[in-house]
Amino acid sequence: MSDLDIKRLLICDQIGMNNSGQYYIEVDRLRILFEAKVNIGIIVEIILNSINYKLTCKIVFDPRYEKVIETSCIGFKEDKVKYIIQNCFKEKGILYTGKTSR
Repeated sequence: MSDLDIKRLLICDQIGMNNSGQYYIEVDRLRILFEAKVNIGIIVEIILNSINYKLTCKIVFDPRYEKVIETSCIGFKEDKVKYIIQNCFKEKGILYTGKTSR
């Protein structure tokens, strides 16, 4: 998964990227900046570490189905940030919901 693919996966209405290549999410009028680390294997694990708050988020993406299968955050505003990230994936139709279509 290339940097371009990661950008396309993460960037949406509520998640952006600044000129320094850092991702950001705005929560309660605060801008949380992240650096992304990508671990590629059978599944792709994206770790977002905040550089200005104590917050880490993990996103697990299954490229076989092109779905995000797990999202978790630990730290500052974790519930709100996780909600924003999941909504981004819902808008794109890539959040795994466990429902099968027949």
